[in-house]
Amino acid sequence: MRRGSALILVLLLVSCLFVLVSGFLAKKTAEARVAQLTRQKLQAREVAMSGLETVRVKLLNDGRFPPNLGGNQEVFAYSESVRNLASDQEIGRFQVHCDRRWAAGPYDILRVTVVGQVGDASNPVRHRLTGEFSLKAGQRGLLINLVDSGTF
Repeated sequence: MRRGSALILVLLLVSCLFVLVSGFLAKKTAEARVAQLTRQKLQAREVAMSGLETVRVKLLNDGRFPPNLGGNQEVFAYSESVRNLASDQEIGRFQVHCDRRWAAGPYDILRVTVVGQVGDASNPVRHRLTGEFSLKAGQRGLLINLVDSGTF
């Protein structure tokens, strides 16, 4: 009788340890998933910020940016990829939408919306920033307003 009860006690102890270890692993897996998503959100924001910086530099160095393609075109859009300099691996990409509706006086403002994207193509993490740049002489490229719409 004692040998049989010891076996049952050992089986109960092993099953309790299995439940504890399974719970611990599930918790750590969820924490790792949250950490990865947080990292991707920050990367998407920084990719979007690099898009705004690219527009600012183009405004400072090119008097014809954004190009006027004629007619009633009010929006100019393009996208670029962001690559790691060491390995030439793509980190993410950003899409830029330049809204020219307020480019003429008295406003002289270019509204730019940038969406930074990182992660898998099937399940990307995106972050949207909207900036307003001055087009006035002597202030061209000056960021006068920034709205962070967050991650989606």
